[in-house]
Formats: sequence, structure tokens, C-alpha cells
Amino acid sequence: MTKGALGTGILTMPHAFMNAGYLFGFIGTLLIGAFTTACVQILVRAQYELCRRKKIPSLTYSQILGAALSEGPMKLRWLAPYGECLSFTALVLDEIGALCIYLLFIASNLRQVCIQFTSMTDLRFYMLCLFPPILLICWVPHLKYIVPLSSGATGVMIASLAICLRDIFTDFPSLANRQPVGRVTEWPLFVGTTLFSLSSIGVTMPLENEMQDPRQLTAGLGVLNVSSAFITIVFAAFGLVGYLKYGNQTAGSITLNLPSHDMIANGVNLLLSVSILVTFALPHFIIHDVVWTRFLSPRIDSKSFRTHLVLWEYVSRTSIVLLTFALSFLVPNLELFVSLIGALCLGLLSMWIPAIVDLLTFWNTHTGLRRVLFIGRNITIIMVACFVTITGVYVSMENIAKVVFKMY
Repeated sequence: MTKGALGTGILTMPHAFMNAGYLFGFIGTLLIGAFTTACVQILVRAQYELCRRKKIPSLTYSQILGAALSEGPMKLRWLAPYGECLSFTALVLDEIGALCIYLLFIASNLRQVCIQFTSMTDLRFYMLCLFPPILLICWVPHLKYIVPLSSGATGVMIASLAICLRDIFTDFPSLANRQPVGRVTEWPLFVGTTLFSLSSIGVTMPLENEMQDPRQLTAGLGVLNVSSAFITIVFAAFGLVGYLKYGNQTAGSITLNLPSHDMIANGVNLLLSVSILVTFALPHFIIHDVVWTRFLSPRIDSKSFRTHLVLWEYVSRTSIVLLTFALSFLVPNLELFVSLIGALCLGLLSMWIPAIVDLLTFWNTHTGLRRVLFIGRNITIIMVACFVTITGVYVSMENIAKVVFKMY
């Protein structure tokens, strides 16, 4: 769980604090971590009940909403196929968003190193340079060839954090010029970025399905609570000290604040770019597996198409890469893309869907006061999710229009 969460998200936390202030940011990160963990808890418990009713060993995330609708109130059961389609689409959008963020992250760090040797500052140029290696690594046919390479990414990430902390605690500034609470209009950007950084919904379900004792995932001192508490505290602390160091100059990734003349920092930025480049293949493989294996391949019935099945598979892989580059070219801004994906996809995946699945699964289970509290809890989660998604997407899109497209 910890390894799955320790990615590029932690490096964006100081910028999230810039939008919230150090006091509101720290408290808000702890609250968001606790809230999303509680949502994942109710999702996993609903999955246990659905698997028991259907007499199946496990459900994937893309199946769980459809399964809940099929077991829920009679009047809603016809919506089951649409529910599965919704969760499938949200999961694919989230992974494509993660690919775009990885691409922007690699290009931004590469530009940070190269800018002292060249006058080229356009981020799109560095993205174009990355197209051939990314396409090649996404053409690797089996995940087993990627996993050994990606295992080194965690070590590189820890080294990067150590270098960042070294720079942060060198000439640590006074708090006098730092805001305890940021502007209310920028809070949605903080929430979106924090949701993206802390969310582990993509790791939780596969991990639970592989555990020797799955019940230990949601126990009081089980895997989910302990790892989520540790991750939340570490992310909150890193975001706090990063913002206190750089203030309003905090970049979308704190690695971009490292001094460009420092050879160690430049080396870490290059190693980090390479490690994320390798890791790029993992979310790409998830999208390809879902879209190709479960959607496209079974529908290719024509004999002429099946003769060239491998060719069409590579067309599918290439199309995902092209879509990633197209979206990243459209919005070449790391911090705004992170907040947009966090608010849009992770608000849906981490809050909306768990609450709806819980309501549908246990609709006829509770009575009396317990039923009132049960419905009230899930309605509250849905209302919070609505607020987070609407405000986060609106503010992110407004800033994209202002910063990227210069519309006003």
C-alpha cells in the first residue's frame, strides 16, 4: 500500500499547501486522508457482502458498481450494465490522467536539467523528445519485463525526497512571510491535488484480492488504516515543510525548486525522470488490458481482422500513447492537470462510487435509527463528493483557461 502511494503525488504536496496555507493545508490533508480511507473501508466491506451473495471469490473495481445495482432495489437493477460502464469509464479516465501527469512530470524535470544548457523552454518540445522512448516502452508485450525495472523507482523516489529535504532544511526561512490560511477561491485546487496524491483506490482492490487473509485489510489496525495513516502524515509533513521553505515560489513538483546549478539535484532529477518513464508503462498496461483484453479483442469477429490481431493490438497501444500526448499538449501545466484529475476522477472513484455501492448493497439490511444514520452517512458523502468535484473542476478549468489559453 505504501509503495503504491509513494509516487509523484508526494512531490506535488508543497504546491497544494501553497493554495491552502500551512495551517489549513496540514489539517485539511489529515481530514481528506481520513475521509477517503473511510470511503474505501465501506467500499471493501460492500464488496465482501456482494461476493458472498453472488458466491464469487472477488470483484474488480470496474465490476463492483454493476454488481451493487444488480443486487440493490428491484427498480434500479436494470441500470446494472450502465453502472459497470460508469465505473469502467471512470477508472480508464483516471489512468489516462495519471499517464498525462507522468508525461508532464518527466518533461518538466527534463527541462529543469536542460534549461541551463539550451535556450529551449517550451515544455511541448521536451514532450516530443519523449515520444519515441515512451512509445517503445509501451510496446513491451508483457508486464513481467517492466516490473523488475520499475522496482528501482521506489529507491530513486526516496533518494529524491532526501535531496529535496536537504535543500528544504538549508537556510530554513521564518514563518512571517507564509500564510496560515490561503484564499478560499484556491482551496478547490488544494483539495484536487491532495486527492490525487493520497488516493490509493487503484491499489486497494487488487491488493485485497491477493491477500492471504483479506479481512486484515479493513481491521481496526489492519493494512488499510495503518498504511493510510502513515501515508497521510508523511504527505502532510512533506507538503508543510516544502511550502514553508519556498512559499509562493513553490513549483508544481518540488523537484523543480531544486537549484539548477547543483549537480546532485540535476542527477536526481534525471534519475527520477528515468524511473517515472519506466513506471509509465504500468498505468498504460492497465488501460490496454481493460480496453483491449476485455473490450476490443472479443469484438473482433472478422476473420481478416483476426489474421492481423497482433497488429491491431499494437494499434491499440499506440492510440493510448497518442491520446496521452494530445491531452498533455493541450494542457501543458503539471499542477493544474493534477488538481483537475484529482477533483474529477478521484472524487468519483474515491467518494461517489463507494457511497452509492454501500447504499445499494445494504439498502434492505438496516432498520429504525440505524437505517436513518446509514442513509444519512452516505448522502453526506455524496454531497461532499458533489461539492468537491464541481468546485474542483470549475476552478481547475478556470485556471487552465486563464494560464494556458490566456482567455482572460
